[in-house]
Amino acid sequence: MVEEAEQLAGLIEKIGSRFNNTDQIVRTAAYSQRANPDQPPADLSAAAEIGKLLRAGGDQASQDPSTLSRYTIWIAFLREHLLAAELLMSRNAPQEKIRERLVGVINSLASFLEIQTLFDDEASIPEWLENAGS
Repeated sequence: MVEEAEQLAGLIEKIGSRFNNTDQIVRTAAYSQRANPDQPPADLSAAAEIGKLLRAGGDQASQDPSTLSRYTIWIAFLREHLLAAELLMSRNAPQEKIRERLVGVINSLASFLEIQTLFDDEASIPEWLENAGS
């Protein structure tokens, strides 16, 4: 058990070293949502993105063992949004199209943080949520 943990720690360190890069995007096939990296995925709608997050949050609320995998799928979806924004930038697409992708990711991450306040004993439920009707 200790040996396995040490081996995983070493692999995690290598992953961190590989991706600790701000000069260029490091590509990975892990949980990729698209076959062709030069084409944005077909379905990157905000509704699909939030739906994935809400399913993960629901799993977390019910202590479902698939919670982590659901959050992983949601994170992979966010990565696809960011890669699509980067692709649009490289093609000199209109700023509104790029901004739409970035705003979607920012808002999705914010909603994740809000969901996590519901499970954190030391965090308070956001005031806007307490005042929102049922």
